[in-house]
Amino acid sequence: MTRTWSDAQVQETASVAATTETQLGSTINVPNNQNWLVSSLYWAHIGDGTGRIAVGNLPGMNGVYPVNSNDAGSMSSGEGSSIVHPVNFIVRGPANIDAYITPDSSSSTVGQFFMKYQVTATD
Repeated sequence: MTRTWSDAQVQETASVAATTETQLGSTINVPNNQNWLVSSLYWAHIGDGTGRIAVGNLPGMNGVYPVNSNDAGSMSSGEGSSIVHPVNFIVRGPANIDAYITPDSSSSTVGQFFMKYQVTATD
């Protein structure tokens, strides 16, 4: 039996205070019987910069994008854009996904990552 649904996750780290790459939240685990079609990515930090997604079973993936907004509290306020990065790639489970941020300026504020995806699970 195959089931399909949409889902999303937010990963965040309360204080990203350096201009070096920092992991946001914890590792996301894609189960063995699932494939995730990732459709949207979004990063926020007051220091702007770049975000990176790392997928364990996609080692050749670059996955670096500009930070969308400098307001981690809302996708539609502050400087930057409320528009997500549209993407289209499949993560086949089992797999690990990690999100990182590299701010341009040092500020001890929240760093956030958002990912929207469609799950196809088989029993």
